Amino acid sequence: MPPQDLEGTVLGVIIGFSIAVVITALIGVLGFLFLLLKLRKLEKELCLRSNGDGGPAVKRRKAKFGNEAPITDSAICLSEIDPDRPRRSSALDETIKPRFTIKMRKEEANVFGYTPLVSQMVAVAQDYYMDATMSQDVFPLSKMSIVQRDGTLLTFSGVLDTFGRPTSATLEKGDSSEEEVVLSEEKGLFVHKRMDSRGGSLELSGVSLEVPADALVDPTLISLGIIWNENYQPNLSKNEALLSPVVVCKPHGLRLKKSAKLTFPHCAVDISSTWNPRILKRESRSKDSNDWKNISLDDYEERQVVTDKMTLLLKKFMFFTCVGESRAGKVASKAVKFVAFSPGLKRGRIFNCRIYCINDYVEFQNLKSFEREEMQSRVSDSPVPLFIQNNDRNICIELAHLSHGWDCESGEVEELQLDSVWHGLTPHCSFMFKHGNGITPKEIICEFQSFQKGRSDRRAKLKIAEMQSLTNTPLSVVESNAESEITRRLVLLLDPKSNTEICSDWRGLAEKMGYDQAEINWLNTQGSPTEILIEKWIEKNKSFHELQTVMEEIDRLDAAQEIREVLGSSKYGHYDNCSACH
Repeated sequence: MPPQDLEGTVLGVIIGFSIAVVITALIGVLGFLFLLLKLRKLEKELCLRSNGDGGPAVKRRKAKFGNEAPITDSAICLSEIDPDRPRRSSALDETIKPRFTIKMRKEEANVFGYTPLVSQMVAVAQDYYMDATMSQDVFPLSKMSIVQRDGTLLTFSGVLDTFGRPTSATLEKGDSSEEEVVLSEEKGLFVHKRMDSRGGSLELSGVSLEVPADALVDPTLISLGIIWNENYQPNLSKNEALLSPVVVCKPHGLRLKKSAKLTFPHCAVDISSTWNPRILKRESRSKDSNDWKNISLDDYEERQVVTDKMTLLLKKFMFFTCVGESRAGKVASKAVKFVAFSPGLKRGRIFNCRIYCINDYVEFQNLKSFEREEMQSRVSDSPVPLFIQNNDRNICIELAHLSHGWDCESGEVEELQLDSVWHGLTPHCSFMFKHGNGITPKEIICEFQSFQKGRSDRRAKLKIAEMQSLTNTPLSVVESNAESEITRRLVLLLDPKSNTEICSDWRGLAEKMGYDQAEINWLNTQGSPTEILIEKWIEKNKSFHELQTVMEEIDRLDAAQEIREVLGSSKYGHYDNCSACH
């Protein structure tokens, strides 16, 4: 072979080998990068799904301006959730979103934690409304509505239909002596069904009534109700506990030819071994009367008490409930749970929540198995029940974790009087939090632990995770402080771009604050550049009087007037943040 041909062949082999090496190396690098991405994705999913104590640290992403401190406990960080990520039903969604939102005129309450009986939530919602509005009037059921997790809006009749009730929550009519006493809508729910000699059944929020065939002589409108109005509850001694809801079967005083089967829940733990339960009746229909007595053989044919409920074969319709005391030499326990109400996270830097203690009507096995479950290191959106005893020791609700940047303005531990919890009066406590770094917060996470004094090894857990409502825009006028109100007004004025030669919108403010063109271009990609700039203004400890001067310099006298108006308003206490400059 000629030398030149041999040289060409060798050169071709070398080039081919080099290309093969480069391609192989490139494939290897791409494969390595793909593996890293998969590992990162898996790590992130594990990090987000972990909600147990001692789990991996969950850290915040870097903020657009500056850094935020990491969260190193088990709380889920809302900043880690990608808003563009396809949403799927998961345990993460169940934890972050409130279980539902109750709307009562202008009042809206997000509800977190275990969802109890519908009727019990009605009572808690009505109490919440009365406290929030300083009203003495009970909010009517007919005007109350619920927004579910999926955005579905339901009236209370819709809620009952959704859960398979035979009728809606209608109300009795008429108040003459010839008709039944009107219980109106005061902390109660009713279902009605017209029955004849064929009988029928009713069910309402864990309570059921079965009327057998041939029990009725004439066609009759049969009603089943649950009453949470304290005026209808029996007077209890110090050691007595209310163990069930107050149930009413109507028409009041109706005698049946055959016994009807009434079943309703109770919250006693080990009722057969540690309690002396008593089923009470009330024949009086007046709401001011408290004429409760033990049921007699004239009222029922048979009764049965089991782990989580009791059954009566009734001869006569009236009010019924169950109370109990500890047996001699025993210390009885009852199950309670905690439900949190909050008005949502508004544009201001104040967040309030209210936590109610309610009777827990669920089926449970025994105290030992419960304790094993309760002592597991986990935080649950549906917290395990807390078993309390009549030992003269109050119930404590303790703040266990709070998002970075928030401070608790109230006490971190609140107490509920044992008597109120023991008697089933749904007591509550309140917590108030303030965001302290001058930036309008986008989310808050707080975790609470509840326990009875002297039994702090047994705790129930509850988590609240709120994001700022998407409907809370600058067009929403809410109760706020001076900083929030100035921000709201300036966003309305400065976010729209001006067409004048002088930049008299948010761009002019950005230039006055010293941001360069690259930073201004980035601000232009954000939802509200004005809000970000005002947050940075506050972070730099600059006063609103200085901001008023800047507004005048960029020829925005309208914005300067808005600042002047808010600062001079008695509504905000003639607010002046000049002290921040010193």
